[in-house]
Amino acid sequence: MQQQSIDTLIAFMNSHHDDDVEDGFASPRLAKQQLIALGLAKRSLKVTADDALLLQRVRDALNGLLPGSYVAAPVTFDEAAAGLTLELRFNDRERRTALAGATPNVPGIAARMLALAHDAITDGSWDRLKTCGNKDDCRWVFFDRSKNHSRVWCDMTTCGAEAKSRAFRARQRERRARAERSS
Repeated sequence: MQQQSIDTLIAFMNSHHDDDVEDGFASPRLAKQQLIALGLAKRSLKVTADDALLLQRVRDALNGLLPGSYVAAPVTFDEAAAGLTLELRFNDRERRTALAGATPNVPGIAARMLALAHDAITDGSWDRLKTCGNKDDCRWVFFDRSKNHSRVWCDMTTCGAEAKSRAFRARQRERRARAERSS
């Protein structure tokens, strides 16, 4: 799968939380802003409350496929895809087929995200998608580029450092507690 496609899919999946907004699809206005920021829509796109809910359902279905996801009761992939229209397209230059959303509106964008997930699952790149191990604060999806697929955090300098600091402090507290019990 092309890097740009996987990056688009990850950015869509991470719309549940960013620095400024708890949920990028919480309202039609936020959903439109999020889609424009992701490069998935033009300013002329109309987004309704039902569209925002559709985007949330598709995002949560995709995130629900990953271990450690923030999604408590995930929508299934099939439920998210119900009613969305996908087209099979052929790329002459690359001599390959691809699924794509059939319409240039929100359901088409949602279908495109499911098509990107299909492509990632089919080519094996989905297996490298992970949820950040800093479950208390982050839960961002990232692509594990490590050779042995062992990466745990979305970013070592933030989430990794925080998690390691918490673990270190917990070990220190446990050592002090054991020392107090034995004295």
